[in-house]
Amino acid sequence: MPDELLARVGYARWAAALRAAVDELALDPSPTRRPGVLGPDERRLLADRPPHW
Repeated sequence: MPDELLARVGYARWAAALRAAVDELALDPSPTRRPGVLGPDERRLLADRPPHW
């Protein structure tokens, strides 16, 4: 959201409208995976280390 629009609307109204939309659409506001479950791509990225000089 552009800063100018947020300044005109106000953060509280914006957050309330966003919360209402999330509720109406039955969305999970913070989709996360279970901690500790990594796919092959995540394991590859965690194993990737820069060379130490």
